[in-house]
Amino acid sequence: MTGRLHELVERVISTVEPELTAGLGEEQARWAVETYRRVVLPSRLDVTEDRDDATAQRWADREAQSIAERYRSVDVDRRWSMIVVDHYASKLGPLEAAAFALARRAAAGGDGVRDAALDVQQRLHALREEIEASAPAVMDELASEISEALMDCAFVLDGPDFCSIRMGRWLEGDA
Repeated sequence: MTGRLHELVERVISTVEPELTAGLGEEQARWAVETYRRVVLPSRLDVTEDRDDATAQRWADREAQSIAERYRSVDVDRRWSMIVVDHYASKLGPLEAAAFALARRAAAGGDGVRDAALDVQQRLHALREEIEASAPAVMDELASEISEALMDCAFVLDGPDFCSIRMGRWLEGDA
């Protein structure tokens, strides 16, 4: 994490921590803050890397406001499940994007995507296993995204006999 991204993450943490951790036990609160610090916010604020400082700070402030509002109105049980989903969704996001990018490259005749697709596929399976072991309820919310990403990998590895919905739309020119 770059110095600027770290500063933005800390800026958001200082704003959202009260709403994020309200009603949670000490251990859950500590985990929530750390997962937002190390996993969720870096993925959400990564887009600020190409922005000037003022724009990046405005982006971070909007993200902080959005997170605070999202958590402010939910009870503690729902809050905890939302935090866990955010954790795993943030880990899934880059894999999902990579799988779709590899499928598009393969469809365009790109070479050298097979090994990368195999790596992404293995990481997706490992993430799915981690979710199933640690937070099985999260699978209900992320199963379709994981499935789409795995189908994108299969498109690269096994050929165009079938593809994800988003890849099908891309191939048809709708995406």
